[in-house]
This record gives sequence, C-alpha cells and structure tokens, in this order.
Amino acid sequence: MHAFKLLILISLFFGLTACQSVKPVKLPKEPSPKEKNFSAVSVKIKGKTYQLHLANNDTTHAFIKRLPLELTLQELNGNEKFQELPFELPTDEQPIQQIRKGDVLLFGSRTLVIFYEDFPTHYKYTRIGKLAPHQVDSLKSNTSVQVKIARPK
Repeated sequence: MHAFKLLILISLFFGLTACQSVKPVKLPKEPSPKEKNFSAVSVKIKGKTYQLHLANNDTTHAFIKRLPLELTLQELNGNEKFQELPFELPTDEQPIQQIRKGDVLLFGSRTLVIFYEDFPTHYKYTRIGKLAPHQVDSLKSNTSVQVKIARPK
C-alpha cells in the first residue's frame, strides 16, 4: 500500500513539474547586414592604411553614410588631433573618464578627435571607434595631418 501511495506521489510530482512553463532560450542577435558590412572602415594616415573598428551606434551609422572623407586634423594639447566636420552627427555623449591611445571619438556633434596618448578626462564624448594604439604613433607632431577615411573596398 505504501508503494502504491509513493508511486502516485511520484507521478503527481513529475506531472506537475512537466506542466510548468518553460522559458525560451534567448539566442544572441544576428548582426544585420549593415553591421556586418561596416564593422570597420579604412583610415589612411601618412600613406599607411589602417582599420578603424567602429562602435555600433547611430553616430557611426550616420558617419559611414558620409564617407569618404578627407580631413586635415589639427594638433591639440600634445595628445590628440581633431577636425570639425562639415556636417552634424547624432550624439550619445557619455563620460569617458579615461582616454585610450587609438580612441576615435566625437566631441559635440561635429568634432572628430583621434587620440594618440592615454590620459584621464572629465569631458563627454560619443564613441566612433578604435584604431590600434601603434597605428596612431604617426600623429605625434606639432603639425596638422592629412587623413582619409573610407569604406573598405
């Protein structure tokens, strides 16, 4: 008799647990064709071409639509080169706190900045992307630098 009651209890237990709803597994989002095609753009600095790895945000999507660009970057503070763009971009300014060598950021809605030194900051920027740190060594000078940014071929 106890075996029969035990069998009923076990059956009820498994029956009730089987009726509980199962939460679907959330799969990672597949990158859109736009994200796949434009995760990086080419940047030509002093005759050498590098890959700028882009942040995935509205700013970079708008930036990509404006390419190719030829800019004359001006020196500022011994740690960055900048150029005001001839157009505005959407922004999502965030407190960066620590600039890293190779960061490519947007200051305000029009100023593109490429940093060639690490340093702390209290300014807010919108992230555009990142160059490898060694790729920005050629920006270290007191002179302006010609840069060409284009979609990869």
